[in-house]
Amino acid sequence: MPKNGDNLFTSLDLNSHKVAYEKMNNRRGAVVAVDIESAAIGTGSIDPSA
Repeated sequence: MPKNGDNLFTSLDLNSHKVAYEKMNNRRGAVVAVDIESAAIGTGSIDPSA
């Protein structure tokens, strides 16, 4: 159960998210980039409505 005051650490990279969003170019789909060593998600971008 989460406790108030716990820290949240993310591995999201804003620059790679921007690149993924731009490369999708208004096409329907999803992009996920995962670091295979740490299993951290670096980028996630979804556009189901394009």
